[in-house]
Amino acid sequence: MPASKISIITPSFNQSKYLEQTILSVLNQNYPELEYIIIDGGSTDGSVEIIKKYEKHLTYWVSEKDKGQSEAINKGLKKASGEIVTWLNSDDKFLESALFKIAGHFLHSPDVGLIYGGVAFDEEKNSETNFGYDNPCLERYMAGMAFPQPAAFFRRSLLEKTGYLNEKYHYGMDYDLFSRFALITQFKKTNDIFSYYRIHPTSKSVKNYYLFIEEWIDVFLSLSENLQLKKTISALKNLKVFDNYLRKTTVLYTKFSVQNIQVDEDKLLLYFLSYVIRGWYAAGKFEECKIVLNYIQKNYSPSLIAQEEGISYIEKRLGYLPIHILKLWRKIKRGIKQF
Repeated sequence: MPASKISIITPSFNQSKYLEQTILSVLNQNYPELEYIIIDGGSTDGSVEIIKKYEKHLTYWVSEKDKGQSEAINKGLKKASGEIVTWLNSDDKFLESALFKIAGHFLHSPDVGLIYGGVAFDEEKNSETNFGYDNPCLERYMAGMAFPQPAAFFRRSLLEKTGYLNEKYHYGMDYDLFSRFALITQFKKTNDIFSYYRIHPTSKSVKNYYLFIEEWIDVFLSLSENLQLKKTISALKNLKVFDNYLRKTTVLYTKFSVQNIQVDEDKLLLYFLSYVIRGWYAAGKFEECKIVLNYIQKNYSPSLIAQEEGISYIEKRLGYLPIHILKLWRKIKRGIKQF
């Protein structure tokens, strides 16, 4: 059977330091049915010269101003013609044979719409890998980013049913898209590591981590309102800390046909709140964390809470250290990093 055509989109903007390694990690796959598209946002740092160096191997590329990463990825997805697609950011890399492995997984999983594996962080030391949650389920996929995007590939046909990336989002666009996919198709987790996720001071996940959780909240509220998850919305309203989010949520979640979706709203809410509390703790929003933590402790069993990564750590910190001490310690840590 012939290999499935795979389309890879790389959104790029002023990351010439890493771009060539990214390009080579795609081209050196030597995958026979590769469609490689680069959408550059008008870089001025030498990125265009690097792209031109490899343009004979590219299906399409352009360098022009855009409104950000989400628009750039959408431009590429709309140009793509492969059965299987994903995007690889210009500071990340694929591991050797990643495309052959993912093509094999899709070949043997005809009913699966999205397949993901793991990513390796800190490529110099290869010190950590992330495969997402050990107990993936629909509620996980709806509640937040349950697996690393650079290790996820999906069927392009899904975009025709759910729509493309919401260009309103610059940090939570992958969660928004994948949560829509989860409502209409099966996901499959594999034990393969597909990519390197580069950690560096200017990456969005390091520089602006707190903005991810802000957009995740908006995505989750839009999803809940569109699916009419009344129990979930009621609980969030009663918590009060989500009042501002509920008022400003624009409900831009793409409308599409969803049938026979059975959601455990109690489990869904716990998973969502566990994302939120970790994001807010990292952002120094300790008062809000305490309110959410009190709700979790009151409404869920200790055994269930213990399964949620990071909550026990936050419980101890908020339980034993006054909030003003935590804020002081956060300021000291920031000062040390700046120094």
